[in-house]
Amino acid sequence: MKKVIIPLILALLIAYTGFWYFKASEAKTLVAKHLKESENQSNIAYDDLKIAGFPFSYKIEIPNLKVTPQNDSQIRQIENHGNVTVATNLNGSSYWVERSGDLHLTFKNNDTIVEKGNSSVEFEVFNSDQWKSINHPFEDLPSFFSKNTIFIPSITILADQLGNLTQDKIEGLKNIKGAKISGDHLVISYDSPTNEKIAEINDYNLALNRSPTENHVEYATSLNLKDYQTFPALDKYLNLVGNIETPLFNKVTSFSSPKNNLTFEAEAKLPKDLQVFSLLQLPELNINVKKLSFDNPESNFKGNALVSITDKGENEKRIHFDIYKNLTVSKAGYENYKKQTLEAIETIAKKDPQSPEGQKWLLLLQCCKDDIEKVIPHYDQLSPIVFKINLDLDVDRNKNSYNLNVSNLDFTTKEFGVTSGGKMELANMEPNGKYAFELTNYKTLIQNTIDYYNSLIPLFMAVENNQPDEKVSPVSKKTIDNINSFLQRISDQPESNSNNISITINFPNSQQVTVGKLDLQSFIAEWDKLMNSLEDDGQTKNTDL
Repeated sequence: MKKVIIPLILALLIAYTGFWYFKASEAKTLVAKHLKESENQSNIAYDDLKIAGFPFSYKIEIPNLKVTPQNDSQIRQIENHGNVTVATNLNGSSYWVERSGDLHLTFKNNDTIVEKGNSSVEFEVFNSDQWKSINHPFEDLPSFFSKNTIFIPSITILADQLGNLTQDKIEGLKNIKGAKISGDHLVISYDSPTNEKIAEINDYNLALNRSPTENHVEYATSLNLKDYQTFPALDKYLNLVGNIETPLFNKVTSFSSPKNNLTFEAEAKLPKDLQVFSLLQLPELNINVKKLSFDNPESNFKGNALVSITDKGENEKRIHFDIYKNLTVSKAGYENYKKQTLEAIETIAKKDPQSPEGQKWLLLLQCCKDDIEKVIPHYDQLSPIVFKINLDLDVDRNKNSYNLNVSNLDFTTKEFGVTSGGKMELANMEPNGKYAFELTNYKTLIQNTIDYYNSLIPLFMAVENNQPDEKVSPVSKKTIDNINSFLQRISDQPESNSNNISITINFPNSQQVTVGKLDLQSFIAEWDKLMNSLEDDGQTKNTDL
């Protein structure tokens, strides 16, 4: 028996090897054909193609690929000092591109970006004819690998391609079932003479999967960045690649350190033809950010979010929001954040010192650097900082009614917080409902808020050049006492001296409204009393509720 089986296996192996090499040569010819077609949009040069991937895939290596795009790309020349490898599995259900070596990207303004490290992108496709793919590998390349696109795994090229999406490219993406971009030891920097680092990422992957049904498309996506760090040159890079002007506090790299980690996971169920005219006109959908986390040795952020719209009947909808965020920052994290904020302000001031914005920041840096430091929030002292919102909005157009049910609308810190919840209904323009607030350590909350406001005043005065009509007065201790007294009088227990209070607003109809134990007229009287005291203290001239 062995004398029969062993020769048979050897014969099959020899036959398969011959078949594989024959098909690999055919694949090499087809890839060369695709590259030739791409010359309609780009000038392309490369060394001799090579075959690899035996025995379970077909890989065509393109050494030292050089591309000069002729389309609307901001990139003038792409040059990879290494291999770009295009590959497919035996049945054509997935395709991938791998890149190794240094990638040099020269832009039209002559800036050159260098990407070092290994990267790859893999596509899983909807393949209705696998036998055809087995017989003719690479013949049915996904439309994304077309004469309009030279796809090289690169964060910079991806950003440039997203900025130049055409309808043809979007249509081509419909053939994609899933995509994954990954890489390791990535270093992005400017080329000599500056050699400024832009970002370093030890390991990263971005995945997207889509599952179309008759009426909806379901998506699942994830992003993981491990041990990454960004540098000040990132701002210039974003402007170069995507013409993105980042506001001041987006220039601050969120308590970043040399060891940052980011995780993002989300799912979505969206209509095939999604057109947003108004929230209430949207069909059923579900967007679920299952996990968003950022951490390093100095800070930690985690959160999730869910937004859904469901049909409860004809002309009846429920809109649901569920959002949670939690931020914890160490003392070292706060100091780092403060340092980054000041550096970001200096960058803006020096970028265009003749502009009104630049002049204001220069003035503040010259006169009030210590005051700027005071208004940078002490996240370390407030941590953990938690925000929660959980609510449902029921809409019934048949009855012209809106019903809002708030389970949580909370903001809490280590020292103080505000939590709230309740139900409100609006039927035929007639409101009714009940809503309650819980204030923890409310006196500390008021004191800290006023202290922060007062610390902003020197900055206001410096920017406005101390003009008398723009003068802002600091809030006095008397005003703080009046605000605390007002909150206590409108609370549910006005006789209590506790630092924790609750305030309930009850409105069975528009004519019967109570705040705490006060009716509406008594509440308005208390409000006017507070406004008058603020006016006497120089805080406001508006006494209208």
